[in-house]
Amino acid sequence: MKYICPAESRIAVAPDVMQTQQGALLIMPNPNSGKFVMQLIDTEQNIREVRVLDLSGRVIISKMISDADNGQMTIDASFCADGLYVVEVIGENSKWTAKVSIAK
Repeated sequence: MKYICPAESRIAVAPDVMQTQQGALLIMPNPNSGKFVMQLIDTEQNIREVRVLDLSGRVIISKMISDADNGQMTIDASFCADGLYVVEVIGENSKWTAKVSIAK
């Protein structure tokens, strides 16, 4: 099966947003070189913890948060090998997850 996109076509590219019932987790840029911004939008919950996990479930980064700046935080995972990781944000009553790709 082939997909053909005519020259006059337009393609919209949106950032990777994982929408949940109680908010959305935005990772940008994605893919990235190990430094990225995580933003939790459309929620009133306070963020308690942010984790970055490898695909085997091992915690690579864990940060306890007392008060994130408008639900936004810069993550430095530049020491991680290229690959796919999971960002997990734990709130008062909810948990959000999103995939992030690191490619240096």
